[in-house]
Amino acid sequence: MKSYAEWCKHYDYDPADTQSEKEYEWYIENHNTFSRLINSEPLPERHYWIKGEGDKGYWKPGGYGYTDDIEQAGIFAPLDLITLNLNGCTLYDVKQSASLRSR
Repeated sequence: MKSYAEWCKHYDYDPADTQSEKEYEWYIENHNTFSRLINSEPLPERHYWIKGEGDKGYWKPGGYGYTDDIEQAGIFAPLDLITLNLNGCTLYDVKQSASLRSR
């Protein structure tokens, strides 16, 4: 893990800027989170919701129909995606862990 000075130099941040300090804290927090995950167990496989082209909504489980309700939407693993025709569709990542914080 980089020291604050190394991190600022590497990412071209001003060490005197308070925003730089906040970004560095975020870096440390996420570094520690990922280190725990990597050292404890395999990372969870990513899963996706698929939204159809235009206003069709999300694909239902198995790809049979559409729904506007995310609670009824199907969840698809990467291997599922290989067999599906995804032309014009959008993939949305299903969050696997609440412990990973986004900025």
